[in-house]
Amino acid sequence: SRDGLPWQRAAEPILSPQGNAWETRATLSAPLAVAGDELWMWYTGTDGVGSSIGLAKAPVDRAVFP
Repeated sequence: SRDGLPWQRAAEPILSPQGNAWETRATLSAPLAVAGDELWMWYTGTDGVGSSIGLAKAPVDRAVFP
């Protein structure tokens, strides 16, 4: 990493395409931010025709930080 912090790839994707919604074909580009006691992840999803931006939220205590 450019900032010197070590990263380890997760065994399974944190966010992946699912169902028959707008993000069925791909999910990508997921910047993270801590907002209070939540971890917010903005991501782009596509169904193969168009694309949209989504916001996934999870409690910070479920996140793994180095």
